Amino acid sequence: MTGTDIIESSVMDLGDEVDMVFLFWHLALEIVVNIKSILADLVRYALIHGIGHHCSFSDTDIEALEREADAEDC
Repeated sequence: MTGTDIIESSVMDLGDEVDMVFLFWHLALEIVVNIKSILADLVRYALIHGIGHHCSFSDTDIEALEREADAEDC
């Protein structure tokens, strides 16, 4: 993740650095192969955590978002 947390940024910031979430594909593919995980689940997990931390959500809030996303899949 690069950029500034939303809570630390201002509307007056010029936006010199674009906020981005990076997924490390080699690691992701290794996890998918070794743990038999589904790539979409891994990407969703990474995005929820990356964006959640960017928005300064607590770990408890992020876990609640994960549970909500899991419930929507059912």
